[in-house]
Amino acid sequence: MNCKIIQDLLPLYRDEVCSQESRQAVDEHIQSCPHCAEVLREMGREENLDRETADVDREKAQVIAGVKRRFSRRKRLSVLATAAAMLAMFLVFTAAADVERPVPYQEGMVDVSLASDGVIDIYYYGGNYASFRVLDREIDGRTAVYLCYTQNIKSNLTPLFSHAGRPESSGHLSIGNGLLLDTVKGAAVQIPSQDQIQEVYYLAGDYAALEDMGEAEFSAVTDGAVLLWQRS
Repeated sequence: MNCKIIQDLLPLYRDEVCSQESRQAVDEHIQSCPHCAEVLREMGREENLDRETADVDREKAQVIAGVKRRFSRRKRLSVLATAAAMLAMFLVFTAAADVERPVPYQEGMVDVSLASDGVIDIYYYGGNYASFRVLDREIDGRTAVYLCYTQNIKSNLTPLFSHAGRPESSGHLSIGNGLLLDTVKGAAVQIPSQDQIQEVYYLAGDYAALEDMGEAEFSAVTDGAVLLWQRS
């Protein structure tokens, strides 16, 4: 056989899919033909190179897949961490939003008057409020009422203003028949009858602590209270 036919058979020869006769003919030819023998060796080198290239590509693909998996894992962890942080911030904000703080007194913020029916009306002009604190105490034979309004983050979000820019009355407490009634929020607290009350003070402080104080300590703590109303 001539070289062209032998070289056409070489791929089949390497893959061992040619007939026994063809294989024998190739063996005999390459023993006497250095050129065809070199072609056969070159085919082997190319196959080895292709195999090595395939191995390298496979390794690269595995590395890339590993990087993608790690990136995907990190991304998931990052998303979870961000979600956890946002949830924690939300819970902290929600808890902080409910914490009430006394509103410091400002001139003209609270107005107290005695109605014709004997009810004591207390109007608040300090904007939105969360709640109020109240305490009655007898001092030197006179019954005094101490109160303050409280605010929190929620109540501060939507302040009330009139069209003229002056704050509207946003709170109204009414003292009568042994009750202090918040006519805006509907809350009610038992308190001495309006006829017994001689003075109303505004005091921004810790009312839970005030209840357990002795007379001397109470007088010292309430020394800075603002007198809002006094029975004449």
